[in-house]
Amino acid sequence: MGKKPLPAAVVALRGKLGLSQQVFATNLGISIRALANYEKDREPPIELLLSLSSLAQGKGDDALTRTFSDAFTDRLFASLQGRRVRLLRVEQPAGKETHSGLLLVTISNREQTKHALRFFQEFAKIPEPE
Repeated sequence: MGKKPLPAAVVALRGKLGLSQQVFATNLGISIRALANYEKDREPPIELLLSLSSLAQGKGDDALTRTFSDAFTDRLFASLQGRRVRLLRVEQPAGKETHSGLLLVTISNREQTKHALRFFQEFAKIPEPE
């Protein structure tokens, strides 16, 4: 199953959880109207994407988890464009079970930047456990 557009992914996750719109919205701490909009044509706010990703992961749906986590990462990267922030995104091979996370580091000078880049270069070389 490939990545779904966000509205379809929200509908799919609610269906997988077996919840009505009212219960799902209440569990997420949003109004039913907001949920209906997210299921129809609006993208959820960035903070809600993490909750949706976590729920999908809890149900064992890797495709939905990736849809929500990728949308979060894309939105985060877009919001930081043009700021004094250096971003490194490591893509995982397709079809391979992956574990991902997000690491934010505050760097205040060139020397720290050099060390951080060396760290990430070495970190990327570490093989995943079998």
